[in-house]
Amino acid sequence: MKLENMTAGMTLWDQRRVKRGCHSELATWVVRVLEIDLVKRQVRVSWNNNPAHWVSERHVTRYRKNLKEKTV
Repeated sequence: MKLENMTAGMTLWDQRRVKRGCHSELATWVVRVLEIDLVKRQVRVSWNNNPAHWVSERHVTRYRKNLKEKTV
């Protein structure tokens, strides 16, 4: 998702493949957008209800607005 399309208070999803033993699965975490700094190109997020921290634009663009279906 592009930084310009984000707004404070938005809920996004972080989905990545994680290795579990000898196989991998699609893991999902909730990301809440708290603040956006367009000058520094950073976003303050709370990832999976942990304390908030600043994340660069490079990492934020991986977050999704809608969940992708898990395929087996």
